[in-house]
Amino acid sequence: MANVENALKDLKEEDKPVVYYIQGQANQGLYSTTGGGTIMEQWVTYGGGKFATADIGKGMQLKDITPEQILNINPDIVVIGGPAQHELYEEIYAAPEWKDIKAVKNEKVYIIPNGCFPWDRFGGESSMQILWAAKTFHPDLIDVDMVKEVKDFYKKFVGYDMTDEEATNMLTGKGPKGE
Repeated sequence: MANVENALKDLKEEDKPVVYYIQGQANQGLYSTTGGGTIMEQWVTYGGGKFATADIGKGMQLKDITPEQILNINPDIVVIGGPAQHELYEEIYAAPEWKDIKAVKNEKVYIIPNGCFPWDRFGGESSMQILWAAKTFHPDLIDVDMVKEVKDFYKKFVGYDMTDEEATNMLTGKGPKGE
């Protein structure tokens, strides 16, 4: 955390991307998200972003927003979590109503990593989620090798010697064997 805080300490408010989080539980659609006061808002903020839906309500309950709200928010980055994240990733690029959204036009739609537990949730991997978010939102400011960081983390805290392939799969939201 200290290296992220140090790297982002001089980040100006106007340089923080607006980040929309899609809650991909059971594929409830591209408009299913959470409001402010959640761990999702925390890791987006710690990662140097602005949580797009902080003002739609507080708490972990799923919130649905409208296509009009997305157009108004026009996020710079979209991050997708949950078991349906790969399906939603394909869906967002196929949906005509998303084609003019900055994140889609600029190909800044990302799948959140999965480890022992999904990184975007409460769990032991939360520090890795913050590092991933910071690296994803500000690759020019965060100079880390995420594959190495993942391997080191799981070796230290889980006692598992991960391969580069397993770490890469994890970082793309896949299982260890790429499933």
